[in-house]
Amino acid sequence: MKKIFLKLNDSKSMYWVFKGAQTPNLVLQNLYFLLIGMHDNNLRLSSLPNKVILWNSDNVKQQANAQFATQEEENTFDQEYSQYSKKRWNDMPILEMSIQNYEEILSKWNNIIDTKPQYIIVSQDNTGYVDLVGKDELSEQDLADMKTEHEKYLKYKIAYDAYVRSRPDIVDELWHGPESSEYEADWQKFLDKPLD
Repeated sequence: MKKIFLKLNDSKSMYWVFKGAQTPNLVLQNLYFLLIGMHDNNLRLSSLPNKVILWNSDNVKQQANAQFATQEEENTFDQEYSQYSKKRWNDMPILEMSIQNYEEILSKWNNIIDTKPQYIIVSQDNTGYVDLVGKDELSEQDLADMKTEHEKYLKYKIAYDAYVRSRPDIVDELWHGPESSEYEADWQKFLDKPLD
């Protein structure tokens, strides 16, 4: 089970992740950003016959503009980028929901807009079902789940920061060649490493 916890701000205008409620479940946060319209053009919702897929195009680096001495060098560069982008597309975190599940989320979101509960919990179970619940008070189980998710976040942050430190060759968010390729398994290797 994956969860995110959001709290209504003091002006009652927006929900936000509050201190101690950070989680590594970024695809669930992306769903929230999509629902409130607080996103740039990077969040994509693709509709297929039986499901919708939510993904963030920032997860696949854009190809850098480069100068080449020959057409062959340029073709090789383009082919290597194509290999990277296909592999990254299959590798990146996505949120898949059935059309029916997505329609349920939209209906529940409209109810939340009307009732303005103090908290929102967005969750995804092991079957992939996504739920959206509004509450005025968090239960003991909610608080325990929030603590568990926050501990996962802290572990993720330590691992990801260690990965970033290990890659001084990554100079920006563009793909300059195979050395710029990054995949989920690259940072996950740091999850179980001892701290320096």
